[in-house]
Amino acid sequence: MAIYIAFQGGTALSDTGPYKYQNVRVSTIPVDQALNDESNSATPFTLSAVGFEEWPDYGGPTALSGDAAWADTDVGALTDAAYTSSAIYGDSSVTIKGLSQGSTYWFEFFSSNPVTDRILHLKINGGAEYSQDQPGGVSNDSETILVTGVVPDVNGEATIDIRSNSPGNVYLPLMRFAEEVPVPEITVDQAELVPGGTISGSYSNYDTVPTTLTVSDGANTVTIASPTINDNGDGTGTFSGTMPSLPSSGTANLVLFGNVTVELS
Repeated sequence: MAIYIAFQGGTALSDTGPYKYQNVRVSTIPVDQALNDESNSATPFTLSAVGFEEWPDYGGPTALSGDAAWADTDVGALTDAAYTSSAIYGDSSVTIKGLSQGSTYWFEFFSSNPVTDRILHLKINGGAEYSQDQPGGVSNDSETILVTGVVPDVNGEATIDIRSNSPGNVYLPLMRFAEEVPVPEITVDQAELVPGGTISGSYSNYDTVPTTLTVSDGANTVTIASPTINDNGDGTGTFSGTMPSLPSSGTANLVLFGNVTVELS
């Protein structure tokens, strides 16, 4: 599950909820504040932040859509915001601790500013810089900054460095993050599958050991009888089986034609 964070001035969200968002009061300079997930269950993650002030009733949008639709879920979540100005505070940062080594994470940020030509810049663990511009004094109500493939540092941390264009301040009301879930993948060794021939290949990113191998042309599906599965115990392995043979006489059932899809489950 994702962790949702609302940077608050204390007037909008209750600390007790139950709300999807975790209320973070940046004026108290949070150090290792415990974070719950969106179901209010405890997680190993904590948050620290430096270089911000809180801005109650900052004048941001009242409803969100598009990529930012996720952010408009709790009453009052958009009322307040954290803000920073590089000209006043220098660069600011939010640090998430407790991340797992060997995992990757995605982070998504919603930034909006009712003032003309303010730009929020951010980078995570010194990586590529991302920017979001709110030109012409129009509050952003539909765009987010999404950063994927974030690798924790050697301490299991992700430090988000945030700065504004100078002069000017930027507002950060909301953010969320979660561990990326690898998509199961299979690779088939054969470029062409033939009746009575071998079908074999490999798989990765599986949570459980697969047992069923099917081949489909969109109209018909064939289940391979008794496939051999060699699982490595880490979500990877190999599979093999034999495609059904054509009968020597009579009518063949479930003959596949054209391009096919192979599934392993």
